[in-house]
Amino acid sequence: MANDGHGIARFRKFEQLLESGFSWGRHHFERMFHNKCLVALAPTLFGEDEWATHGSDLIHERGWTLLSKMVIGTAPRRFGKSVSLAKVVAALAYALLAHRAGLNFTEYNITVFSTGKRASILLSNYVKKFLTELGLFDKDVYNCPKKTEERLELEKDGLTVIFMFVPANPDT
Repeated sequence: MANDGHGIARFRKFEQLLESGFSWGRHHFERMFHNKCLVALAPTLFGEDEWATHGSDLIHERGWTLLSKMVIGTAPRRFGKSVSLAKVVAALAYALLAHRAGLNFTEYNITVFSTGKRASILLSNYVKKFLTELGLFDKDVYNCPKKTEERLELEKDGLTVIFMFVPANPDT
């Protein structure tokens, strides 16, 4: 890719973290899911200006034919869906906070919906585990003003990433 700006650095960091940034390795389902997430999150990771200028190069380079901001992963129980999603959430937060330059927003909200309270707490715990592995709870680097089971905020260099874990069972 011709441009080696902040957006491509964020994108590459996100991709690298998904591939090998966590203590738990990846399996086939996770690789497929993460590849779809790369497509969906590329414009956010690049930032508005860089995506407008260099997004088409990445699309062509990767051979992407369908761009969508929505990713759905379905798999049997105990297949790693929660862990896969938690890695995406943690890697996204890291990439945004570590490479702030070139982003035209000061707040980024990540809301994770789950089937119920128990699943929501489980997802929250996985995300916190992976954020800890990435060093995002280092008090010398990142400010964490709010932390509960349902909400977590991380701040660095004028950017706040807000995580919300919402039980959204359609039966209730």
